[in-house]
Amino acid sequence: MKKNGWLLVALCLFAVCGRQGDRVEKVIEDGIEVVINGTEPYDLPDVRIPLDLEEETIIDMESENVLKSGLYNLDTFAVDGDGNIYILSMRSEQAHIFKFSSDGQFAKSFGGHGQGPGELTGPTGVIVTSDRAIMVTDPDNAKLVYFNRDGGLIREVTLNRNIPVMQPLSNGNFVVMGRQRPDLDQKYLVFPLELCDEGLEPIKNLDEYRMDNFRLTRRIRGTAPGFGLAVGGGCIFIGNEKREYEIWVYDQEGSLVRKIRKTYRPLPVTDAIKERALASYDDIVKTMVFFPETLPPFRTMAAEENGWLYVVTFEEGDRPGENRIDVFEPDGAFAGRLSAAVFVNPGTPIDVVVSNGRFHYVRESESGFKQLVVEKIVTE
Repeated sequence: MKKNGWLLVALCLFAVCGRQGDRVEKVIEDGIEVVINGTEPYDLPDVRIPLDLEEETIIDMESENVLKSGLYNLDTFAVDGDGNIYILSMRSEQAHIFKFSSDGQFAKSFGGHGQGPGELTGPTGVIVTSDRAIMVTDPDNAKLVYFNRDGGLIREVTLNRNIPVMQPLSNGNFVVMGRQRPDLDQKYLVFPLELCDEGLEPIKNLDEYRMDNFRLTRRIRGTAPGFGLAVGGGCIFIGNEKREYEIWVYDQEGSLVRKIRKTYRPLPVTDAIKERALASYDDIVKTMVFFPETLPPFRTMAAEENGWLYVVTFEEGDRPGENRIDVFEPDGAFAGRLSAAVFVNPGTPIDVVVSNGRFHYVRESESGFKQLVVEKIVTE
């Protein structure tokens, strides 16, 4: 009888804590499809569900191979269709882009420091475009620089304003963050997220992010903002903490086609989180730092070319120091979870790249140095 009782309890726990079932809940709100996801993934038939990550390659900033390349700091990166990795170093005094093969071997560096053709001063982003060019944003020089995969200069585009973050789309449009200069006399600084044409002229506003204007409020937020952007599968994915865990999906023409809504458990901003954040400020600035009661529902996100979306959360992962990664299939259903120790740099646009069935991300080693990690996505 006791054995049967425990079996009943186990079955009940499985029913409560297991997968949601195979019927995806959807509703229509204001003419837009909303995909409803719970705390557990759906049990989707005939879908290869991501189950785990299997480590393949590490590019370690402490390794002899990397040190010989002249690369000392990893700020952000991009990955091409063959798995080659392009690491951007913002503050380099020589080259700013370092190319590594898919197995982590240094190949070459390019994008020298300067203001001449093919040179960079303060690059903030590197992205592989749909036509396989390497696009680098250089707001200090107010230009976009396009290289081929061997580092040869293709062309430069002069910008009429410093634009730190932009994502090219396959139809020639761009998603641009912060094209307009925010009003510095207002209490809150508003940074628009816009769809722009190939000449970077605005087509429409997709979203916006607000933050305290430090000059007026004398307040500095101590946690990273919950604002995510990813492009893949012909879609633009935008997450904004003001909507909690709800990701808006636009097509490349800027039409809202879907909302992905997920139940989540808000996590408190712990004393340990506050201590780590305050450690980077001096005593005067510390008095101005404030913390929200809870963390945002996500840290960053990435989309694969097939339309799968990977959302890195603040939830604890499978091992100490790791974060849970919610995985959504192309129609917006919560399909599975992964786990990785993703390091997020709020000052750069790309923290995670999913390409060729691989999950690429940055993590910190025990000694505090950064590592770019490539892991194979294991499916069932």
